[in-house]
Amino acid sequence: MSAGTYRGVVVDRLRSTPAEGINGLQVAALKREELFAGQVRVRVHAASLNFPDLLMMQGKYQHKPDLPFTLCSEGSGVVVEVHGNTKTAVKVGDRVMFMSLNGAAAEEWVGPASAVVPMPDTLSFPQGAGFLMGYQTGYHALVHRGRLQKGEWLLVTG
Repeated sequence: MSAGTYRGVVVDRLRSTPAEGINGLQVAALKREELFAGQVRVRVHAASLNFPDLLMMQGKYQHKPDLPFTLCSEGSGVVVEVHGNTKTAVKVGDRVMFMSLNGAAAEEWVGPASAVVPMPDTLSFPQGAGFLMGYQTGYHALVHRGRLQKGEWLLVTG
């Protein structure tokens, strides 16, 4: 692997089912991207595979990235670079969580600084990788939409 590349989990063609999609994933060398104004580079420690990612592998999600694309829409890691003209709440060395349309299942992720938030010290990298979409979607569904109250029970069957 050259200094200008890194590895990522790539979807090279659309599949009929989520199982076929996962079985067809490839680890590939990806070209390191140049940073532009407003962007940060994160050394990824963990990525979260979510329902929209499974749909994207099948071409069934509203966002349809060009093939090939790097999988996973959220992750966590450490900021390794901030574009010189970028104003952001994070700096090099900070532990962060991020959410994007795809690209988190790689050794590094480049994206808008606005998609990156500091990760609390109490969260591990795997926990942080699933927090922004996975945890908050569940919380919103149960508390805001379902109006689950203290003392009530919830049966999860799926």
